[in-house]
Amino acid sequence: MKNKIKKLMNRALRKEEGFTLVEIIVVIVIMAILAAIAIPSVLGYINDAQDAKYIAEARTIYLACQVEEAKANSTNSNLTSTSLIHADSGGSADEKAIASDVETRIETESDLKVGTIDYTTVDGDEAYIIEFAASDSTAVKATVVVNGDIEVETGVTFTVTP
Repeated sequence: MKNKIKKLMNRALRKEEGFTLVEIIVVIVIMAILAAIAIPSVLGYINDAQDAKYIAEARTIYLACQVEEAKANSTNSNLTSTSLIHADSGGSADEKAIASDVETRIETESDLKVGTIDYTTVDGDEAYIIEFAASDSTAVKATVVVNGDIEVETGVTFTVTP
C-alpha cells in the first residue's frame, strides 16, 4: 500500500506535460488536409479577381472608344463604328485621329497601354477586340460585345506602340 501511494505521489510531483509525438503528427496531418482543400479555393478566388480587374480595364478602354467615337461623329457624320482602328493600321486620317485620341485618353487617364482596337463581328454581334497591357503589365486580349458581355484572354502576344 505504501508503494502505491509512493508511486502516485511521484507521478503527481513529476507532472509530465506536453504532447506526445502521435498527437503532434495527428495535428499536422489534419492541418495538411485543410490546406489541401483551402489552397485551390483561394487560388480560384485570386484568378477570378484578376479576371474581374482585366474586364474592368477593358470596359474602361471600351468606354473611351465610345466617347471618342461620339465626339468624332458629332463633327463628321461620314464616320462609322469601323473607324476605331489602331492608328498605325489602315484607315482614313479621321479614323487614325480617333484611334490616336482613344489611345491618348487611355494612357493619360490610366496606366494601361493600348495595343490595338479593332471593330468586328463576333457571332453576329458587333464587338471590339482590344489588346492592351493591363496595369500589372499582363498582355490581355478582350472581346467586348457592344452592349453585352466582355471576355478576356491573358498571355497573348502583341506589341504596344510607344
